[in-house]
Amino acid sequence: MKKLLIALFFLLPSTLTLAYEVHFGIAEKAGKRNSIQIVGVINEKVYVYRFKLLPLGVEKHTISQYDPQTLETIREEQLDLKKRNLERILIFNGRILIFQNEKDSKTSSQSMYYDVYDGESLSLFKAKTQVAEFEFKKGLFNKYGSFKVILSDDRSKFGAYYDLPYAKGEAEKFGISVFDQDFQKTMGVEVSLPVTDELMTLGTPHLSNAGKFYISAREVIEKNFFGRPSDITHHIYGVSKEGELSDYKIDLVDKYIYEYTYGTNEKEDLICTGLFGIKGKSGVAGGFYVRMDGSNGQIAEASYKDFPLEFITAGWSDKEKQKAEKKQDKGKGNPTLYSYDIRDIVPLADGSAIFTAEQFYIRVVTTVDSQGNRRTTYYYYYNDIIALKLNKEGKFEWYAKIPKHQVSANDGGYYSSYSFHVGKDKIYFMFNDNLKNFESGNAVGGKTYPTNFKSNKYNVTSMVEMNIDDGQQTKRQLFSKSELKTIAVPKIYWSDEKTDMLYFFSKKSSSERLGKVTF
Repeated sequence: MKKLLIALFFLLPSTLTLAYEVHFGIAEKAGKRNSIQIVGVINEKVYVYRFKLLPLGVEKHTISQYDPQTLETIREEQLDLKKRNLERILIFNGRILIFQNEKDSKTSSQSMYYDVYDGESLSLFKAKTQVAEFEFKKGLFNKYGSFKVILSDDRSKFGAYYDLPYAKGEAEKFGISVFDQDFQKTMGVEVSLPVTDELMTLGTPHLSNAGKFYISAREVIEKNFFGRPSDITHHIYGVSKEGELSDYKIDLVDKYIYEYTYGTNEKEDLICTGLFGIKGKSGVAGGFYVRMDGSNGQIAEASYKDFPLEFITAGWSDKEKQKAEKKQDKGKGNPTLYSYDIRDIVPLADGSAIFTAEQFYIRVVTTVDSQGNRRTTYYYYYNDIIALKLNKEGKFEWYAKIPKHQVSANDGGYYSSYSFHVGKDKIYFMFNDNLKNFESGNAVGGKTYPTNFKSNKYNVTSMVEMNIDDGQQTKRQLFSKSELKTIAVPKIYWSDEKTDMLYFFSKKSSSERLGKVTF
């Protein structure tokens, strides 16, 4: 069987060193209406879940096991489940867990359970262990509730957060179930927050390595004349195994939180990192770090980093830079970044951390032809990446921007964004790019050309290596569409730090293939 192997050699001072290699398995047939997920790795074997919608609405769900060397399928098992019921598939303690929900309208109950599959044989090991169950009231204005599966950072525990059904005027309510590495339930509680559902929006749940549950929340304190929030308080609620509630409030005083992510350290302190803006002004002005003492909820450490003009305008056109400088000279404020979503936060062995964000937004354009027919087009933009390094004291060591310009229409940005891997002394970003953004192997300064997903000549996949110590970066061409006849799908990837490999898929039309980068 034909396989594609691309070896990348980079010339370093007085030596020729193999930096990393890219290996692809054989091309496999892919349906047009299908989805795919790399579930993870067990004993170096790679596991992939696929969903295909066949004619007459027939669903096909499979789990496949791949050889890590040849990237060929070793075995495949068809799963008995429905797409609408599937919550999540993950690997835990050497086994494959498949979470599903069930709704029983006759008894007005909703529940979630998981099946356990053996990693080696892909056979069903244990069926239908219940995770959580609640009752819902039927009604026009009542929500049924929803589930979300969570893992602790060290993968020693898993659990489920479930948003309990909404009822007008009642407090925000949710439930939690937690299981240990032996699949024993260690926590099962339901919690009511001291705020009504209408004023509270729950965010990201988190399960600490010690088994404590947290969830971020956004409380509306005041609304303006148009009914939009004008004053907001950000909370992180902690729930102990006994169901006791702790309220941690994040207050940046004269700044507002643009976006943030959070986690816990070994002392159960809350670590919050994110992007801030200046009150009364839109956009991102810098990055922040806050550590809150887990015992009393007080802010123990805080630091901020304003982004300078040259960082914000990096990659902008000369015209855009001149406009920003004139605005600053007239005292109308510094330019800001906008529409950034935090993607990853990476704790490092020495207590430091790196977090990354990507510019993402959607533009909707509606046109009307001469016959009065309306057509709406959704444009998906995935642009520059920013990375920030914090030392173990929470102080900013460096920040860096990776120029990137990706736009596509009516596809959800399927081939956009990036894959991310953490190595021993570098971090890596892999994304689809334009050949025009290179010159003798290095990125060209100034204008960033948009990725051309359709062109065989100009579509290339890039890899940016960034030093963990100082944030210095180098960009390389990894492979091209003309070589593969498929395009990398950066959103579908699995980073395996243990073997220092990055697995990903590339697709085009009815063809797909599993690939890996060995660092």
